[in-house]
Amino acid sequence: MIKPKFKLKPRTKKSLSETTSILMKVYNKQFEKGRFTYGTGKSINPELWDKDNDTVITDRKIIRKFKKENPYVDLMLESVTKHLQRMTNEVKRIFYEYDIHQKKITNEAVKYELDKVFNKDRLAENQKESFVQYLQRFITETESRKRLYKGKPYSERTITKYKAMLNTWLGTGFKKITDRERVGNGIQADFGKTVMFEHINKKFYDFFVEWFYKRGYLINTVGRAVKELKKIMREAFKEGVHNNNAFEDFKILKEKVFKTYLNNDEIDLIYNLNLTGKMEIHRDVFILGCCIAQRISDFKRINKTHISFTRKKNKVIKLQTLKTGAWVFIPFSSKLETILEKYDYKLPKIQEYQLNYDIKEICKLAGINEDINYSENRGGKKVDLCVKKYQLITSHTARRSAATNMYLAGIPPIDIMKLTGHTTEESFLNYICVTKEQVADRLAEHKYFK
Repeated sequence: MIKPKFKLKPRTKKSLSETTSILMKVYNKQFEKGRFTYGTGKSINPELWDKDNDTVITDRKIIRKFKKENPYVDLMLESVTKHLQRMTNEVKRIFYEYDIHQKKITNEAVKYELDKVFNKDRLAENQKESFVQYLQRFITETESRKRLYKGKPYSERTITKYKAMLNTWLGTGFKKITDRERVGNGIQADFGKTVMFEHINKKFYDFFVEWFYKRGYLINTVGRAVKELKKIMREAFKEGVHNNNAFEDFKILKEKVFKTYLNNDEIDLIYNLNLTGKMEIHRDVFILGCCIAQRISDFKRINKTHISFTRKKNKVIKLQTLKTGAWVFIPFSSKLETILEKYDYKLPKIQEYQLNYDIKEICKLAGINEDINYSENRGGKKVDLCVKKYQLITSHTARRSAATNMYLAGIPPIDIMKLTGHTTEESFLNYICVTKEQVADRLAEHKYFK
């Protein structure tokens, strides 16, 4: 009785993949050179292969080891086993039918018969998606809402993030010349060949991180790129597009970064500036952000529909945040009400990049120009910097300033967290800009120290 054997394809020294293709070998004197070899379309980590029995391992100890890194290893092994058994049954059928019909067995004939059954599998193997092709499909499906996240559509902010990721891979789509020059031809071209999922292993991770370092990116930017890479790899893995789980070991680089905020006196300097046109609008939107501790994606869309009252008749802004979907209730301050009334509770449309550019000039006009010394990790190297404070101000400074000033005013962190959306006090305290000296001053006001 014919019984195919399954062997792992010999690995080359230059192989980047951590998995190896499984080949089916059938030995019979009717074949040319007495054997027939056929690709199964499956690959596996050699450590999960039982060479003595030509099948996947059944050793639970080894499987448990891999399961720590890949919770789906059992399903993957079961899938491979079923596929190989299906191929075995098909070979037996071919030999049986050729025998009863007295047909001659040849390499070409068996390949033809197998292709009729496994053509789709082989076509998928020969024309499988590259990483970039999958990323493109991922973006298209999120935009059409065919692909959901926890049952909900992906936000525009998230989709934009993945589009930027695609631009970095392809070196296209950048509006700013500086971005285009920094990325150049993109990750895909610099890798030297089409990046397939099996290429994304430890060697690729080192190449990937170094690619960003060579272009002077901050370490946290590199970390976010790794995080996005792992996200796409994990989504494709769950869909069965690949079975390469090497990405689970990729370290997401991160370091504490220098943060700054504007105190209430500095905010008043900005608020009292005599400005006109776009500068006035950007100043007002920024001040509004300093009042409500929300992200710019949320506070720039506030209008009359967001005005509400509590049961105690306190006027508040009732807003559902875009990033988390959480509802927040923000009390009115005099500055907040003045700005909203100025625009009849409908803020002019703005572009975040324009606000980020103008707010630096506005802060400079307000005299916020003290020297700030700090260090950052850029391109994998520590760089010491000295800049004027106004150069560090962005739209997000408004949110951090609001949270910090509320804390320094004595508002309990748990109450501020209801506005900012932080889920732990540790993450909140890491977010705000408070020195040990400021904490000491705050504690000194407590009755305990009186």
